[in-house]
Amino acid sequence: NNHIKYKQAYILIKDMLGKEVQKLPIELNEGVNEVMYSHGYHMTGSFIYTLIIDGKNIQSKQMIFAN
Repeated sequence: NNHIKYKQAYILIKDMLGKEVQKLPIELNEGVNEVMYSHGYHMTGSFIYTLIIDGKNIQSKQMIFAN
């Protein structure tokens, strides 16, 4: 795997009101990257997750948890 040059990368998870739920530090490599997020069974609803690299918001998407 080839490493991408960056100082800090993480996934920021927020609820739909914009409150931070969790920050997951990640390691990025070229190609496809996966992040396993264990949210527990107490969390349901819609959330926004954002890839942040060196302080820049790269992309945000919505995810839905249902039990």
